Amino acid sequence: MTGAGLFPITASSCARPRRRLRYLALWAFSALVTTGCQSSLHLTVQSPADMNDGKPLYLVVRAVSGTSFLSEAYDAVAQKVFSFPRDESILLRESIFPGNAAEFTLPRPEDGDVAVYAFFTKPGDTWRVSLRKPIPSDVLLELGTNKIKRMIIRSQ
Repeated sequence: MTGAGLFPITASSCARPRRRLRYLALWAFSALVTTGCQSSLHLTVQSPADMNDGKPLYLVVRAVSGTSFLSEAYDAVAQKVFSFPRDESILLRESIFPGNAAEFTLPRPEDGDVAVYAFFTKPGDTWRVSLRKPIPSDVLLELGTNKIKRMIIRSQ
């Protein structure tokens, strides 16, 4: 027996807390894998040097319903981006600079779909895209000169 006083230290008393700690760590890791990874969206954005006439643009990600996505005009969505109080549907609002790549991890909404908007100065026909349920966990968005060129879903 090592130690003195009221709480003697023995080999068996040291092993039990380590075993409990090991089980706790395993439980925490499994909880992270099963819930944390599934509840987020990883978004990678690539932009060419000539994007938006060489000027940065705002990229906005919102939680939406399918009907609101189709009916909202460019100006109506743009107003929500800078409204006060802040619009609760906005999950991300970031500047994207020409010729740079950016990566974001954001929460996936529990209900509805996700919409991604690229606010170009002179927007082309695809300035927005929709991610329908089930929301993917990893998406690559390629921007063009004045439109969203391509969206690649890399994992569900």
